[in-house]
Amino acid sequence: MTFDEKLTVLALGVRMMIWNKYKDNEYKIHKVKYGHNHRKYTLILEGHKPKKRTLIYFIHGGGWMSGNPFFFKAIAKFFAKKGYTVVLPAYRLAPKYKYPCQIEDVFLGFQDFLEKYWHMSNCDDVIVIGFSAGSELGANLVFNKKLQERYEIDPSIFKAFFAISGVLDFSKFTSKRAQKYLNGYLGGTKYEGKVNPLNLVTEKPEFPVFCLHGDLDELVPKECAYNFVERVRGFGGNADITLIKEKYHSNILNLWIGHGEEDTNIFFDLLKKCDNKN
Repeated sequence: MTFDEKLTVLALGVRMMIWNKYKDNEYKIHKVKYGHNHRKYTLILEGHKPKKRTLIYFIHGGGWMSGNPFFFKAIAKFFAKKGYTVVLPAYRLAPKYKYPCQIEDVFLGFQDFLEKYWHMSNCDDVIVIGFSAGSELGANLVFNKKLQERYEIDPSIFKAFFAISGVLDFSKFTSKRAQKYLNGYLGGTKYEGKVNPLNLVTEKPEFPVFCLHGDLDELVPKECAYNFVERVRGFGGNADITLIKEKYHSNILNLWIGHGEEDTNIFFDLLKKCDNKN
């Protein structure tokens, strides 16, 4: 990590903490347990009125080894102020808990929400957003047919999948820093080819896929996103990648903190396209 990138990470952390603590009484926050482990819970933020009919399921990053919904609450607040109900799942962390624990937790948290709260959300569909390692978990949620059947999740509920700085092709996630995360998650390399998220796409999805990537991202090469987009397109799906100028791996999140930035409009322009499903 370069010195300049370290400065952006520090600045991002400070900004996240400020907006996490910022009080706003116009929406409600619920913490809901979906299992006995202390990491098995979801954080639910009800959107501002008038509420949107689409729910956002945001899966945090952290190399599968760190992070929690409360740290990413600032992003949930950003969307809640736009009228969206936002659900952030926590999941067990590597290296203590390895693949596929994190994926199973994301599915279980989603299933638990659908069973307990979906009928009260007044939402019609779901946009899944994954950041960094959370994009790999999100790709499983929207593309893993076997787990969708096991957890009785109807994929027609998904309106779009957004991958932000997404780890979507393990074969390109090869730096020493990247391999530290991947080895902690998979427990070695024997699973790497078999569980590559790229291989989850086996047919045309009925929802668009959008990848947003910083052009300065050195942790997750932009080829991860390009290869995933090409895989979806290869099956006739609607997929696109947008490079955000002068953004590293993490500080791209500034687009969805506080009042956002100028490039935040890029995200909402893509969001408008979700109203026209394939």
